Amino acid sequence: MLQDLIRTYNNEVGGKPKPPKIREVNMIQTNISTGTKITILKFNAFGEAELIQTIYRSIEMVKHYKLTPKNADSIKFTHKPKGCKKDVETIINHSNTLIIYDGFFSINSRPILKKIVRDNNAYRMLVSKHLSFDKQQIKDLADAMEILYAEILFKYTGN
Repeated sequence: MLQDLIRTYNNEVGGKPKPPKIREVNMIQTNISTGTKITILKFNAFGEAELIQTIYRSIEMVKHYKLTPKNADSIKFTHKPKGCKKDVETIINHSNTLIIYDGFFSINSRPILKKIVRDNNAYRMLVSKHLSFDKQQIKDLADAMEILYAEILFKYTGN
């Protein structure tokens, strides 16, 4: 009974993240040209928000066997990170948050995302302020990027 109610709620209200649409990928392809310097704000594999300074190459929709449910698509993002010689392919999960900024921006994310538990001359112990994949991490870094007047080219929240 309870499982049926939860399933009905998820289907009607949209409690589960929706997969990215072709329209969103086309929006990126039309707004960002190949070779543009961008900064990507997303979650890494361990659930911590990260900023990547990179050069955009291409984007496409793919089906990824590990990251998605049966009929959901993922975004395959091809780019060349700053300081790397080769292009890198990043698969962005259907529930992941992705924000793309115009240009290279670097901020020190450690004081935003971490807090110091113990500090003495020998070592410094840091602990994350947020749990893994907590959307507040992305919000905090996005607020810091607003201070730099960073222009958002694309925003996908996964919901």
